[in-house]
Amino acid sequence: MAAAFVDAAAGGGGLVQVPALLILFPAVPYPMLAGTNKIASGCGTLVALGKFRTAIKIPRSALFLVPLTFAGSYAGACLVSSINQRMVRPGVAIILAGVWLLASIRKAPNPDLDKEELPYRLNGWIPLALALTIGFYDGLIGPGTGLFLIYGFVYWVGVTYLQASALAKLLNLTSNVAAIIYFSFHGSFLPLLLPYMIPAQVLGGYLGAKAAVKWGSKFIRSISLWVTALLVLKLVWDVALGR
Repeated sequence: MAAAFVDAAAGGGGLVQVPALLILFPAVPYPMLAGTNKIASGCGTLVALGKFRTAIKIPRSALFLVPLTFAGSYAGACLVSSINQRMVRPGVAIILAGVWLLASIRKAPNPDLDKEELPYRLNGWIPLALALTIGFYDGLIGPGTGLFLIYGFVYWVGVTYLQASALAKLLNLTSNVAAIIYFSFHGSFLPLLLPYMIPAQVLGGYLGAKAAVKWGSKFIRSISLWVTALLVLKLVWDVALGR
């Protein structure tokens, strides 16, 4: 539930849920934990997207990003069994530390964070590249996808944090569906955990999206920075302990 709340409000829920699964089930192969994470978190993301959709307008141009995200995520899921599990945490920690530093020292291109209904369109190659590359990352590794999407749309496309969070939910759900299809066909998930995880994800996703819509972009930016910093410290601590 905590992972879903964080993911719906600011992204990065996988950085809470995936390490927890790795710690609780150290003997389970990583692809099975990744599939379990995708199925459960996909339910939370779906509920969060529904809440965002009632409050924030998502432009039709965002639909062009969906097939690219799907293709990237499915390709990443196909390669998930080939990655070195011990390299996941230090790699994600380094990337997140760089993203956190950028977001801390650089102001958002749109200075008026309270006008969430500013019109915008997703033109050019940057949104397409974000959809494809981060979709691939989500299928292959996963944790931090929502944060990467939010920061990418804010700093490279120029939308507000609240608009970026709504877009992130749409693309995150797409990448989850692609990965779920792959993992389901290959039996890479733990079915006994899902009856517990899915209701918690649904509740956390609803509460997180409700908080984000209520308090707006300033809240999302603040919680994004705090969540990113805490998760970097957590990942570094895990690496130092050899987990």
